[in-house]
Amino acid sequence: MLVDRYLVHTLTLWEVTPDGFGGYTFSAPVTYACRWEDKNVLFQNEHGEEVVSNAVAMLKPEMNTGDYVAQGDHTGVADPTTLSGAYRIKQRNRATDLRNNLALTKVFL
Repeated sequence: MLVDRYLVHTLTLWEVTPDGFGGYTFSAPVTYACRWEDKNVLFQNEHGEEVVSNAVAMLKPEMNTGDYVAQGDHTGVADPTTLSGAYRIKQRNRATDLRNNLALTKVFL
């Protein structure tokens, strides 16, 4: 696909699940092809507060707000909170093309 040539970076995802004791457990890290941009974007979160992102990434799979991501391949790291450069997803947008053949997720970190 045409968009694949622009997904030239690698992103590692850790899905977050509450552990029932006020903490979190993390899924095994998974890598995806993405387009990563270190840029500050001002947006409103789900509470209507203005937030500034540290980075923006665009990729094919869906991501959830609250999950952790980091640029690069970090599949050997079990806990993303110990990794410098790992960000929690602050907001995500999902959009499809006009024919509904391709969907991209844009995450603000």
